[in-house]
Amino acid sequence: MSSCEWGKNDADVNLFCDACSFRLGFWFPAGNIGFQHALAPGMASPGIFFHEAWTVISALVWAVHNTPLRPGLRIALYSNSSNMVDMFNMLCAQPAYNPLALTAVNIALDFHIEFHVFHIPGEDNIVSDALSHFCFDTLATFAPLLHILQFEPPQLALGAAPS
Repeated sequence: MSSCEWGKNDADVNLFCDACSFRLGFWFPAGNIGFQHALAPGMASPGIFFHEAWTVISALVWAVHNTPLRPGLRIALYSNSSNMVDMFNMLCAQPAYNPLALTAVNIALDFHIEFHVFHIPGEDNIVSDALSHFCFDTLATFAPLLHILQFEPPQLALGAAPS
């Protein structure tokens, strides 16, 4: 991993993320593709913070498997949650969220990429918000030719087993 500082304009890939109570969504504007996932009914919800982070991880996993890879590829992920920005950019989280941070680090190391989570105001995150809420009328207005696909969130890295 490198520690180079880079900004939004330096990104090679941009993805916009959002989540709500039982749905996740992210958007790849360059390909005009949106992704949605509805969590299983009755699934115990760890909360919106977890869902927001899981969406960021899902978008990162999608990017490393679906965009041309090269060492140092810069992936910008946008979230309207300042907690996501803090957690992923400082890699500091409460213990329950460490599997999310660990998964992001593993991806960066395994694929030799760099990622950064940037804040986007909620009112500017319209498409990914509509994806996460399954608001097809809003999508028809703001992204009328958007191709929408379903996705399955990735398994998370759990680290070493306690001794």
